[in-house]
Formats: sequence, structure tokens, C-alpha cells
Amino acid sequence: MKNIKLFLLSVISIIAAASMAFATGGEKTGPVPSSLPVAANVQQITGEVKAVNTVTKSVTVAKKLGKKVIEATVVVDDKTKITEENENKSLADIKAGNMAVVKYTKIGNKNVAKSIDFKPATGTEAKKP
Repeated sequence: MKNIKLFLLSVISIIAAASMAFATGGEKTGPVPSSLPVAANVQQITGEVKAVNTVTKSVTVAKKLGKKVIEATVVVDDKTKITEENENKSLADIKAGNMAVVKYTKIGNKNVAKSIDFKPATGTEAKKP
């Protein structure tokens, strides 16, 4: 249900952005005031945790799309919400092989995690760190 809501919000944001571009005749309208949240800035990747680095406080998640593998490495800060099936957890609880949904924003040249929700690896997917 949560994924459906996020998907619908993304679709609505894209439609709204396209409508604004057509309404202005392709002219740039300038920056969005910082007091308004911009949903398009939040990215999401759902996939397998490939690496966890507690020194750099980062997590790498990979998702296979056909023959391509897409990876995202995100840094975790004090504002990142980390959960395992709705229970609060820490970066140390995440292990390679877990499945995770990571929401993040790009700040400068870093992907900063807003939230990481992970599930334990099952069967042969489990990997020792």
C-alpha cells in the first residue's frame, strides 16, 4: 500500500511538472521556493544490500533490471530512519544480503539516506559480512 501511494505521488509530480512546462511555453520559471517540499528530489531504490560500511556510514544497494544492475550507495546521518519490519534499528543491524527499500536525496555529490527499511535475507541469499 505504501509503495502504491509513493508511485501515485511520483506520477502526480511528473504530470504537474510537465503541465507547468507546457503552461509557460517551455520557459524556465525559476527555482522553487525552499519552503515548498519537492517530492521529485526524493529517490528510491529497492534491492539487495551489497555492502555496509560502518566507518563511512554508508550502505550500497543493488537492483537488477533485466541484464543491467543498478547500484546506489547512500550515506547515513543522524536524521536517517532505519527500520526492520517497522522496528527501529541501527546501521550495525543491516547486513549484506538483506533486502532493503532506501529513500534518499542527492545533496552535493552524496546520496543521503532519508530512510532504510530492510528485511532479513532468506535461505541462500544470506551472506556473511
